Amino acid sequence: VSTMVLFGALTGPIHFNWRLFLSGRQRQELEATGRITIPIGIGFRKTLVVEEEVIKEVERIDAHQLFGTIACPLLIVHGNADPIEKMFLKNTRQAMAYLPPGSKVAVIDGASHGFCRHIDLLTDLSSSWLRERLSVERIGAR
Repeated sequence: VSTMVLFGALTGPIHFNWRLFLSGRQRQELEATGRITIPIGIGFRKTLVVEEEVIKEVERIDAHQLFGTIACPLLIVHGNADPIEKMFLKNTRQAMAYLPPGSKVAVIDGASHGFCRHIDLLTDLSSSWLRERLSVERIGAR
C-alpha cells in the first residue's frame, strides 16, 4: 500500500452520551435488542443500524495503536458542518503525532459526515492526492 485516503474517519475515542439523542423508541430498542435503528433518509440508505458494541468500541479507539503500524502517508478528510465531524476532526488533529510522515488532514468547509453535497470536492481532493503520491512513487522506483 503506497497511500490511503480516509474520509469521515474515526481516529480517536468518541465519548458521546448517545442516550441524550435517542428517542424513547430507540432507547427501548437499545435495551431490548442491543442495537439502535437510526433514520437517515439521505441517498440510497434510509436507516442505519448501530450495535451497542460499536458504541463501546468507538470509546476505546487508541490513535497510537491504530496508526502505529501504518507506514504510508495518509490523507484524512473531514467536514466541519456537524457535531460528529467536528469531534472526528478534533481527534484526527490530536492523532497527527502518530500518523506517518507526509500525512495530511484536509477539511471541507460546510461538509457533514456524509459528504453528500460535497462529493465532487471530496473526489477532487482524493484524486489529486493519489495522482501526486503515485507519480512520486513511480518516479522514485525508476
